[in-house]
Amino acid sequence: MEQRNKQQVRKAQTKVLREEVRNNVAKRFRSGAIILTLFENHVAGKWGDRILYNISVQKSYKEGEDWKYANSFSQDDIIKVMTLLDLASEYIFIKTDEEANLEEENDEDGNTGF
Repeated sequence: MEQRNKQQVRKAQTKVLREEVRNNVAKRFRSGAIILTLFENHVAGKWGDRILYNISVQKSYKEGEDWKYANSFSQDDIIKVMTLLDLASEYIFIKTDEEANLEEENDEDGNTGF
C-alpha cells in the first residue's frame, strides 16, 4: 500500500513539473521517435531584457504498455538529432532577428520607453 502511495505522489509531482516546464516551451520538433523541445526563458539583465533558449532532446519508446524516454541515441539516430538541432538553430535565429527588427522599428518611431 505504501509503495502505491509513493507512486501516486511521484506521478503527481511529475505532472506538476511537466506543467511548469510546458509554460516555457517555445517549440517542439520531431523526427520519428526523436523529440527536440526548445525552451524560451525571459531574463532581465544589466543591459535589458532578453530571451535565452535551451533545448532538450529525447527519444521515446514503448516498453510494454508504458511510454519511456531516453537521452541516449543510436548511430542511426544521429542524423535525426542533427537535423532537429539545425531546425532549432534556424528557429532561434529567425526569432532573434524578428526581435531585433521590432526593436529597431520602435527606436525609429521614437518609442524608446522613456
